Order: sequence, then structure tokens, then C-alpha cells
Amino acid sequence: PYDDHLAEIALPLLYIEAGGGFTTYGEYTPQELASQDVTWNIVSPDNDGSLDFGHTDLWQAEEAEVTVWSPLADWISSH
Repeated sequence: PYDDHLAEIALPLLYIEAGGGFTTYGEYTPQELASQDVTWNIVSPDNDGSLDFGHTDLWQAEEAEVTVWSPLADWISSH
């Protein structure tokens, strides 16, 4: 299976997810990694996931520069 060797990965990880639609669907994989440096950025217009923020909003939404791209640039700079 695809997850047989996830526990061998110890690289820093920035997990970005659109907080709408599938919501927590992709959170399994980062939790299985050996990395002690996992940063989570689940983007939602209301910060609790009750409003939909679709996967295309990660780059098309008006607030994507502030909610997605600036945190990504900051994370890269700090690593």
C-alpha cells in the first residue's frame, strides 16, 4: 500500500488545505510522517470550516494572497 513507508519521511512539511468540501480528507498522510516539523494551514473564510473554501480558492480567491501565499512564503523563508 501507498502508506507503507510514510513513517520513514522526516522532512519538514507545510500542509495547506482548503477548509471546505472534503475538509479533513487529506489530513491522514501528514499525521503518518516521522517529521517533527509539520505546519498546518487549513484555510477557511470563517476559521471554523463552516463556510466552504474550495480547492480552487487556494489560488483564485481574492484573499488567497493573504491566507495561502503569504503563509507559504513565510514558511519557506523560515525553513
